[in-house]
Amino acid sequence: MTQYVKQVWEKVFEPDHEKHPKLCQESREMFKSCVKESHCFKNTEDFKKCAQEDINSECIPYRVDFFRCKRFMIDRTKDFRRDPRHGI
Repeated sequence: MTQYVKQVWEKVFEPDHEKHPKLCQESREMFKSCVKESHCFKNTEDFKKCAQEDINSECIPYRVDFFRCKRFMIDRTKDFRRDPRHGI
């Protein structure tokens, strides 16, 4: 009985990540790849430091896009990525 309930639960309530990828996955991957290719990460291999303090100027737009996507997940009334007033 419990196996049946588990199968039904997974089928009905669990999201299918192949059809519906996680939100902000593309922005996250672009930001991660940019930081991993930066000079800071090649020298120190400290991702957190390179992503926050010593961020490469080429990675800043990716970080901003990822931040806006995460912010949109919290407050869906403000889609900053598609707002023409922000010029992006």
